[in-house]
Amino acid sequence: MRIEDIVVLIAVIVIVDVAILVALLRKQRARKASSDTTTIATELGTTADLPKKSPAPVDVRYNPDDPHDATIDTYWQVWFLPTLLAIISAPFLLVGAGFGIASRAGRRRGPEIL
Repeated sequence: MRIEDIVVLIAVIVIVDVAILVALLRKQRARKASSDTTTIATELGTTADLPKKSPAPVDVRYNPDDPHDATIDTYWQVWFLPTLLAIISAPFLLVGAGFGIASRAGRRRGPEIL
């Protein structure tokens, strides 16, 4: 397999991952609740809808020095960016590790005799 093929494969994987994330975010936005919700802004520039009368308590993350800067403690609010970076960087890490293992295996064989 040539290096160009590997680069194309990695690019396709990244594009598919980004497309999946965009589809999930669109699906989440499509599930907007009815008018009995309160909308708050988040760190990522997105909005989150909260029911005015929540059936269960909602965990909130905030800085005690600035309690007005609060976000809802959900997976997407806390781990979206690290997850996205891990998805994008994982193929590069795996390919780099594969090349490292292959180059070390080539050194153990010794010089080729022509």
